[in-house]
Amino acid sequence: MDRSHRRSLAELRSIQDWYLRYQLETVPGVAEVATIGGFVKQYQVNLDPNKLRAYGIPLSTVIEKVRASTNEVGGRLLEMGGAQYMIRGLGICAP
Repeated sequence: MDRSHRRSLAELRSIQDWYLRYQLETVPGVAEVATIGGFVKQYQVNLDPNKLRAYGIPLSTVIEKVRASTNEVGGRLLEMGGAQYMIRGLGICAP
């Protein structure tokens, strides 16, 4: 909960998912950290069928490109030499 009201629920959820969760899981005796509340980031693609038709782009191509651009995968902490490194994979959309 952000009592200062400086961060949205979506921001707080992202902080928990990408930072706090991995740090808390390294605490001895913690088996799992479950996320509750907040908003998961979502993206919506609104298409204009007339413009797609004008450019000769089939809907299947748009669907294929959107799926190919969302190759981000989760990560974990890697411990080496007493240091911890957060590893995650990022998908990059090629033009």
